[in-house]
Amino acid sequence: MAGLQSLLCLFWLGSVQAGKLLVIPADGSHWTGMKPLVEELGRRGNQVVVVIPEESLSLGPSEHTTTLTFPVPYTIAQMEELVLPYMDDILSRDTSTDLGGLLISFITVEMLKTLTVRNAESLLFNQELMKTLMDWDFDAILTDPFEPLGAIVGEFLNISSIYIQVNHPCGAHFLASQCPSPVSYIPQRYTHYSNRMGFFRRTVNMVRALLQPLACRRLFSHADEIASRFLQRETSMMEIMSRAALWFLRFDFAFEFPRPVMPNMVMVGGFSVSKSKPLPQLIICRAATVYKRKPIPHDYSTLLLNKGTPAPRDTLNLIQRGTELRSAVVRHDLWKAGSRFLVKMAGLQLLLCLFWLGSVQAGKLLVIPADGSHWTGMKPLVEELGRRGNQVVVIIPEESLSMGPTEHTTTLTYPVPYTKAQIQELMATGMEDIVGRDTSIDLGGLLGSFLSVEMLKTLTVRNAESLLFNQELMKMLMDWDFNAILTDPFEPLGAIVGEFLNISSIYLHINHPCGAHFLTSQCPSPASYVPQRYTEYSDQMSFFRRTVNMVRALLQPLACRHLFTHADEIASRFLQRETSMMEIMSRAALSLMRFDFDWEFPRPVMPNMVMIGGFSVTKPKSLPQMAGLQSLFCLFWLGSVQAGKLLVIPADGSHWTGMKPLVEELGRRGNQVVVVIPEESLSMGPSEHTTTLTFPVPYTKAEMQEIVSSCMDSVVSRDTSTDLGGLLGSFLTVEMLKTFTVRNAESLLFDKELMKTLKDWDFDAILTDPFEPKGAIVGEFLNISSIYIQVNHPCGAHFLASQCPSPVSYIPHRYSQYSNQMGFFRRTVNMVRALLQPLACRRLFSHADEIASRFLQRETSMMEIMSRAALWFLRFEFAFEFPRPVMPNMVMIGGFSVPKPKPLPQVSFRNDTAMIDSPNKFMNA
Repeated sequence: MAGLQSLLCLFWLGSVQAGKLLVIPADGSHWTGMKPLVEELGRRGNQVVVVIPEESLSLGPSEHTTTLTFPVPYTIAQMEELVLPYMDDILSRDTSTDLGGLLISFITVEMLKTLTVRNAESLLFNQELMKTLMDWDFDAILTDPFEPLGAIVGEFLNISSIYIQVNHPCGAHFLASQCPSPVSYIPQRYTHYSNRMGFFRRTVNMVRALLQPLACRRLFSHADEIASRFLQRETSMMEIMSRAALWFLRFDFAFEFPRPVMPNMVMVGGFSVSKSKPLPQLIICRAATVYKRKPIPHDYSTLLLNKGTPAPRDTLNLIQRGTELRSAVVRHDLWKAGSRFLVKMAGLQLLLCLFWLGSVQAGKLLVIPADGSHWTGMKPLVEELGRRGNQVVVIIPEESLSMGPTEHTTTLTYPVPYTKAQIQELMATGMEDIVGRDTSIDLGGLLGSFLSVEMLKTLTVRNAESLLFNQELMKMLMDWDFNAILTDPFEPLGAIVGEFLNISSIYLHINHPCGAHFLTSQCPSPASYVPQRYTEYSDQMSFFRRTVNMVRALLQPLACRHLFTHADEIASRFLQRETSMMEIMSRAALSLMRFDFDWEFPRPVMPNMVMIGGFSVTKPKSLPQMAGLQSLFCLFWLGSVQAGKLLVIPADGSHWTGMKPLVEELGRRGNQVVVVIPEESLSMGPSEHTTTLTFPVPYTKAEMQEIVSSCMDSVVSRDTSTDLGGLLGSFLTVEMLKTFTVRNAESLLFDKELMKTLKDWDFDAILTDPFEPKGAIVGEFLNISSIYIQVNHPCGAHFLASQCPSPVSYIPHRYSQYSNQMGFFRRTVNMVRALLQPLACRRLFSHADEIASRFLQRETSMMEIMSRAALWFLRFEFAFEFPRPVMPNMVMIGGFSVPKPKPLPQVSFRNDTAMIDSPNKFMNA
């Protein structure tokens, strides 16, 4: 595999049991970009079958795969003759004007509507080949939807479709997935606009956005007709593509304008890269290093020209692609949020991040830290990167509060016009003034924020000129040819240096004093539930507090402008162009946020923002030797940290059936897993690799079966095909469950001996199904992180408690039997159902709320308890659900109730092409 660019993808596809993958690529550069991934999947033991036409521009047999061909009614020469005139027409046109860009888009659509389906009928109506593909019984199809035939074949075979592509000509990948595309800051293709548009450009962008569905309809006109004829039902490519299980987008977030993406979309960058070179032999320097170089010219632009054209901003080496690090840290962050030893570090908080940073080829990293606690938090990461073989150069001032030489790095220093005593005195004065103020009232908090800004606008740039205009040191940094810079934007000089060196900037910080990290990334910050700094508000605000919060949010850009007044002037003078810190910081490749989602109020973040927690923690213990299978996607998080103590309180019936494989695997991996179940139950009992504790209950199994049978008969017998029937069905379910789900609660909670035993175990986390509330109440009582695993809660409590957005315009409610395409009447009904949902939850939890309040000896509710969940494992597939937003601590993991995989077959990998004479001959090949 050529590099780490696709490892994130390959990890998922290669870490489960080896399976059968059908690949139908598109020709040209599309195949060039997909080929390394396909070959690596074959090399990893998957049976990969690639279907290509006999005549093509670039397609051919690939390693570790079986290649099947089908005849087409053209030659390569005819194909080139067809494509070249269109390409000449497109390239000769002027796209610098709005009208020119619009014409190009229509010419492209006109050319592609026929070109992209040239092979469709030859493949789809090749009965022998299609029968062969059906007999293979593939697990999934990997295809590029640039040519529709792969998507149609996936629909015909009824298998999961994985799409990999760059940008679709008509933006079908965003339209089909119902991905939000706000025209105010997401420019359309061929417009040459940025995400900063004036009124006229926004209007043009809006018109282009309205024309986009028409362009797709025109582009797919032939494909829709072929698909409908082949599938023998009226359909369209947009409908087929809307059922994609996964979208791999072959571009980088760092190179794109900020935009939202759907949960089944992953930006994986490109695959066509060279193999990494061996790690260089490095000399580890532990002390400051001094260099003697020639003076740097005053004109930095001349220096750049003398050196040659600067390399384009890339993310090779330290962060080959932002996607790997993002997904890796998300994985570790999710488990870290779910276990108490995250407070101590418990291994993965730093190491999983470092694993991804160190798993690419070693590179050259420049580090410009901020002083004080900022450096304390960054230091372990920097030292670990150096220990892993990266050339890490740390730039610090000669006088500082806490910075000094670090292990496995090279440290360079520069003189500053102050002493350590002077900076301590300056800090003490400013801090005394801030700490001495009363911030408990709104006015005090506002004054405190402005006082902080006033103090920091000078303090944070105290070193800027000393470093930036140190000509010898700056030339030295240019000569190093760094791959990336890691810096804390609390002090702006690191961001300015990154802009000057034209390298990818990775920011590591907590909360910026004026919220610049959210402003520069254009991250949504709804004032209705995202409290501003110094307000001491929660995400539950009254009308007055929301008004105050809104005013504070409007003042935030002014605060940033004032904070960066000196920094903006220095940056403009140094870079020799008018600029600002907000503009520079908006180009961050990656923001590592040093706080935890489970300790923050719910809020949206941008795809290049990762909440990674803190680094200033003790080193983790050695990991046990673990193996994996079955639910590796989930178990990777849960099993990759040090072995811990996990309490499991499951729900009965199918809930336990679905959870049991996960619980047993966690126990087999070395974790101490204690499962607490009632003495009488429908399906629960002792499980492998776990300790099982039981508690008495005031009923027998026969009595329980009778209750369940009676209730189920009542629910199943009702007609839910009408809106009224569905509504009545939902209320009947709530009424039945409000008593049924707490039948064990008092027996467990008020069993003093058992509860004392559970406290003495000192568990790290609890894994429970909130369908039965007792597990959530026990987690609250023991004060440990709660991990919830479930399908859909009867009243939608998982989305209500987590404050997950649920737009009623396209998210149908339970029992409504609606799709995400609703007319006005259905949207109205859906809205009414949404308004009734909190009432249904209140009714469902009426007994549970009373028991929880009595047991915890304080007034509380299940919604309040469940809102503090560290992690939600949702046991359904994104591909089988209507598109909807989820919170960062929610993960769709599918089901666990699957048979164990069979051993891998002995596969003979061949590079030749398997020509089909008959299905039997193919199967014997």
